[in-house]
Amino acid sequence: MKVAGVKIIGVKLGVRKIGASGRVEMHFSPEQDSMNVTINGETKSTSAETLSALIESLGMKSDRVAIELNREIVPREKWPETPLHDGDKLEIVHFVGGGNG
Repeated sequence: MKVAGVKIIGVKLGVRKIGASGRVEMHFSPEQDSMNVTINGETKSTSAETLSALIESLGMKSDRVAIELNREIVPREKWPETPLHDGDKLEIVHFVGGGNG
């Protein structure tokens, strides 16, 4: 979509008539391309497009996490190229260090 020579990507355009005058008002809002995924048995909404983006959005350190996506373990080096889809089921294990040997 172009508005005044500016290309707008990722927005929804709303148009409505106001009052008897028939004046038209346009408003823009960012599209929310969110999906529902199940993480460790809990349904969550996310706009993350890849496993890497999901881990980042959850505030986890990628070097301390293992991910199973739809019953398949995904190697860490594949996370940036592994897309998420609505309805995916993930098991995320977060490793915690500590203790005395």
